Amino acid sequence: MATRVLIVENDAETCANLRGILETDCYQTDVSTTAADAIRRINLMPFDLIIIDWHLPDMNTNELLRRLNRHAPDASVIVATGCSDVEHAIDAMHHGASDYIVKPICPELLLGSVRRARKLQSAQRRASQAERLAVVGNAVASVAHESRGALQCIRSRVELIRMMHTDDANLLEDLESIENASAHLQLYFEELCQFSVPVILQKTACGIRELVNRVWHNLTNGGTIAGAHLVVPAEEILCRIDKIRIEQVMRNLFENAIDACDAVPRIEVDWTVDTSSDQEMVVITVRDNGSGFTAEQRTLAFKPFFTTKSHGSGLGLAICRRIIEAHGGTIEMEDQPNYGAAIAITLPRHLCDDTPKTKAKAIAYP
Repeated sequence: MATRVLIVENDAETCANLRGILETDCYQTDVSTTAADAIRRINLMPFDLIIIDWHLPDMNTNELLRRLNRHAPDASVIVATGCSDVEHAIDAMHHGASDYIVKPICPELLLGSVRRARKLQSAQRRASQAERLAVVGNAVASVAHESRGALQCIRSRVELIRMMHTDDANLLEDLESIENASAHLQLYFEELCQFSVPVILQKTACGIRELVNRVWHNLTNGGTIAGAHLVVPAEEILCRIDKIRIEQVMRNLFENAIDACDAVPRIEVDWTVDTSSDQEMVVITVRDNGSGFTAEQRTLAFKPFFTTKSHGSGLGLAICRRIIEAHGGTIEMEDQPNYGAAIAITLPRHLCDDTPKTKAKAIAYP
């Protein structure tokens, strides 16, 4: 999803310059010429970043910064001004601005400031989430510990009753239902524990193609899902990741895709290297031929406990997001109307320039 930027600037030439720089770098921009209109806009839709002029006709900068702190607490704010006075910069930062840039706008300085603001946002979001999850984790761990004993007791009793009543078909059917419900509850508690504990990574250089093929082979038991196909690129690509965690992500995406396919499942995985930012990023896209997601479902897909299935905890994609964000990456739903679902994963590559790259022949499973 594109970063949304609100430009609050009453000078037409400066405004056009800011929009041109940001939109060339794929940011989505909106414009307000007054502070009042800016407040109205941010009450209608969320913005990731707000760039404000120091001199606006209807409100001084410090008052606007205070209001932005109330109305858009999650947005980063950059002040743009023709005055390079240090006291103004300190004052702006004191009132909540994340950076201070001087006109005329230098494209490199502006984009650098925007990227720093986005990185700071991401770090603050992760810290806040970690704090919340620490509290939840303690409660979940306690509940899960008590529940394991109770569920083990249920399974033991079920097995004992089954041994004593081998000829009662109705009872055996009821016992199987109890076992299935217990197993589902056990899985639910395990997913809760995974979601609530910190993600600790063990990164190594890993071939994405090899990893994807291995996950698919293990998931389909070598191709026992009738007609199911996985298509991957011919070229291998290396990335420094925690391969066990990324295998968990890919397995979850593949399972969701297979469940969503009414016809024979066909999953396409592709990857590219993005060098537009200050570090190389590997972009992995997973597409399927299932029923896809509505616009509302795409918005909610990675939120905890949201699910489109009749069963499941709704934590699978939320756990995937935590794993990807722990790597310093992103995972997003792509807009793909009338044809299945598409999920894009972006990961920092973190490899030296002399890392060897290998090639292999294209492969399709089964």
